[in-house]
Amino acid sequence: MRLNIFSGRTPLHVAVDQGQKDIVEMLIKKGAVVSAINLKKRTPLHLV
Repeated sequence: MRLNIFSGRTPLHVAVDQGQKDIVEMLIKKGAVVSAINLKKRTPLHLV
């Protein structure tokens, strides 16, 4: 998964933030790291 160098957000951060449940599920099944921290020190789980 690629990291946005300006915000530290991963595709999982973006999908969670936008409420894209199907994409979130797919990313997790494909191995997205749910504990990835963005520049604000938040994981995708903080955005739920």
